Amino acid sequence: MNNKTSAFISRVVICSIIVFVIRFMIGKTISANVGFNILDYVGFISDTIAVTSIFAGLYISVLWRHDPFLKAPKLYESYSGVLHSEYNGKDILSRLAIKQTLFSVSIKLYTNESESHTIAASIDTVYDSDKLTYSYSNEPRMDVRKRSEIHYGTAILNIDNPKHIYGEYFTDRNTCGNMDFTADEE
Repeated sequence: MNNKTSAFISRVVICSIIVFVIRFMIGKTISANVGFNILDYVGFISDTIAVTSIFAGLYISVLWRHDPFLKAPKLYESYSGVLHSEYNGKDILSRLAIKQTLFSVSIKLYTNESESHTIAASIDTVYDSDKLTYSYSNEPRMDVRKRSEIHYGTAILNIDNPKHIYGEYFTDRNTCGNMDFTADEE
């Protein structure tokens, strides 16, 4: 089990215990005059499940970014940079848009001539270095498709410093190059 999964499970369990204890104490106080039966516990459990489910959803989408104990790369939403194509030796100004949750990441890359969309992506630690690896589909604008057809590719980016990410890409057209991006400060 990886760090993110175990951290998520431990936080959900802690949340469940806290919510159940609070709900039990409130219920016990309220029902002190009326009596207490087994059905009250069923109500406490269903309340605990509801609150914990909301917490889990919020943690996966937003709260994990603010967890100081979670050691996971937290990428920015927008990066600007350059693709250097080995095919023609040109530098291409580019922009990355990244959407990240605790368990998923998707990337869109924009240039003046095309857009790339994530097919599959993951963040992994390789030899003590965090890497963002993703496969993509690239769709050039219609007016450039005679020289740049629709293609697929893969990029591997070093994300040890989330403000500056860099790496390489290669495509099914037998082209490759380097990528270098700096975070657009939010």
